[in-house]
Amino acid sequence: MKKYICMLGMVLCCLMQSGCIGLMALTSITAEEPTETETEYELKQDKAYVLEDGTKISLWRPSYEDSLIYSYRLPDGQQLLDIILSTSVEDTNSHSNGLKGIETMTPEALETVRAYYKNQGVLLDIPALLENAYADYKECLEKGKYFELRVADQFIEPCVETERFIGFTTSWSIPERGIYDDLSLYRTVLFDQATGQVIPITDLFTVPEEQAWGILTQLCAKKGYLEPDKIKPLMTPERIHWGQNAVVVYFYVDEVSSLKTGVEIPYDELKGYLHDWAIPEPVPEEEYCPDWAF
Repeated sequence: MKKYICMLGMVLCCLMQSGCIGLMALTSITAEEPTETETEYELKQDKAYVLEDGTKISLWRPSYEDSLIYSYRLPDGQQLLDIILSTSVEDTNSHSNGLKGIETMTPEALETVRAYYKNQGVLLDIPALLENAYADYKECLEKGKYFELRVADQFIEPCVETERFIGFTTSWSIPERGIYDDLSLYRTVLFDQATGQVIPITDLFTVPEEQAWGILTQLCAKKGYLEPDKIKPLMTPERIHWGQNAVVVYFYVDEVSSLKTGVEIPYDELKGYLHDWAIPEPVPEEEYCPDWAF
């Protein structure tokens, strides 16, 4: 719930700047006039994408500097998809979750991490999002229904830090319909504070890799009331969130249940299996807004 509130606040803030909230709340579907917003937008690409049926999609950006908003529109000006996009560790709040963020890293490490996320780039499948949004728009147009602007996002935030390593979580949402009905995905990576090199999660354990995965599987099964045999094939590094106060393993809808499931494992339950340097100093609960959601 805390994650949802934190991320929702960031999204709503960006949307209010873009004027999207006004569009969603006050306008109905129309293809007659370009959408007017409170923020002035500039055309950046007249033909950013071409949909399968040949429809041209243009890209607009707010005129103010450092905006994270990318607005994709139909030829008549109708807003189809807005993306709030961060692909750098310096785009968003590097001090979130009660952490110091990039200030703890050496210059060499920071450059290496910058290069890593530059290479990671955009995880959202923008062409697919546009095709889905356009299909929804046409369906609404045919049935005379209200079209809710699609909004997707991608953020990078620090999630854990120790003297030895720092971790960042990339979260990205894929809207099913509109802003409030979406699927959130996560990817956490740990970096050496001195060099910026990636540290495999299994290196934090004192036991062999296979045994480490077995321990996580058993704890997830016990705490999440899940079947070990069912979740064992799903246990991959991308699912492990190494947070400041706990490790969280997350599963998605219909993988192990009908609900998205996040299983929290306190570090106390991993003592004896982890190196001492792998256990972070906890932050006060009121400052902790973890990058995962139940």
